[in-house]
Amino acid sequence: MLPGRIHSPSVLAAPLVPAAGQPLAGLRAVPHGERSLWVHWERPPAPVTGYVLEWQRVSSEPARCSACWQRERGGGTTGALIHDGIEPFQRYNISVYPLYKDAVGVPVHVAAYSKQKAPSHAPKLHLKSISKSEAELCWDSIPVEMQNGFITSYTIFWANSTVDVSSAVVPSSSISFFVFFRPAPSAFIQRARCYARPVRKRKKDLPSHLDDLPPTMLKKDYMNVPIINSVDDVVKRLLSLEMASQKEKVKIKTQQLVEKVRRSPNDDGSFEVQVARLTAKIRTYEEHLQKRPKDKSNRRRMLMDMDRRRKLLAYLRRVRYDVFENTCKQLNIQYTFPPAYSRRITKRWLAKKALCLKVFQEVQKLKAPERLKQRQEWRARAKARAKAEKERQAQQSEGTAV
Repeated sequence: MLPGRIHSPSVLAAPLVPAAGQPLAGLRAVPHGERSLWVHWERPPAPVTGYVLEWQRVSSEPARCSACWQRERGGGTTGALIHDGIEPFQRYNISVYPLYKDAVGVPVHVAAYSKQKAPSHAPKLHLKSISKSEAELCWDSIPVEMQNGFITSYTIFWANSTVDVSSAVVPSSSISFFVFFRPAPSAFIQRARCYARPVRKRKKDLPSHLDDLPPTMLKKDYMNVPIINSVDDVVKRLLSLEMASQKEKVKIKTQQLVEKVRRSPNDDGSFEVQVARLTAKIRTYEEHLQKRPKDKSNRRRMLMDMDRRRKLLAYLRRVRYDVFENTCKQLNIQYTFPPAYSRRITKRWLAKKALCLKVFQEVQKLKAPERLKQRQEWRARAKARAKAEKERQAQQSEGTAV
């Protein structure tokens, strides 16, 4: 064994294996500063040749914390100062091995802090069960790195509907507690449930295509009423968009988009007007689906309207390009051209196509007699109907002459 302080457990592995001697008594560790600890023990009755001190920081990942060793010579020593690797607010497990002449004593362990303070955070509380008269609370243990000292107890506070605050002290070894409350537990139940429920992020207000509508604008049904200018301001406010529903706002927005692209004041059904109305509906669906993305029914309606608008724009682009360009500009539509259809021609595709054509031709040949028979029947029925009509007309003409 090397004299003095050593920091390698392999050096002490051989002498410390046969731990058969008498252990120490009265082991304790007290702070001697922020980065040192004073370890004290009582001298054993048997003669001792020295002591070996081992200490290691307590962590949730022990593999990252290495142990430190220190040897104290002389049997009369009853204390030692350790400071290598000691950090404040961290727990250390300290072990002391007495060294006898022919054996190594059983080690004695103690935990200590060089400096303590309040824990970094409170334990996470959960509502395990609840009834009309009691509730069971449980919590997770604080990681040893966050304890910053020895926890002696927990103090739990709760309140009822009359704001009477109660408290209870629970030992640090407990991880659950039953709260018994009086017949009106609704407020406490709600608080406990809200406390145990995970915090939900507040959704941001999304921009809307209806934000540019002034709140003082009147509703569509009251815009052209002559008496509206002589009514009270309160009545105007009730009839304005400030008190209007989203459906009424969408009507006005649709009318504004139609006014931008219509050909004449009486135009209500041109392709441009249809595109404007579909655009208003699509933008309303998009805002709704941003808030409720699982609404599959409205998503399907939006996709159908988008497909219809795409067909109308493709027709305008093919027939009247100037109107198509003006419609996209006025309605702020970014038109995406459909991808050009292209297929790689392979021998397999050619053989498959030839086989399909051959099968189609053979099927047509098999159906040819049946189709010929059907045509003959249709012609015979048509001739019979024509003949019957001529006979009826002849009978009527004879009756009129008489």
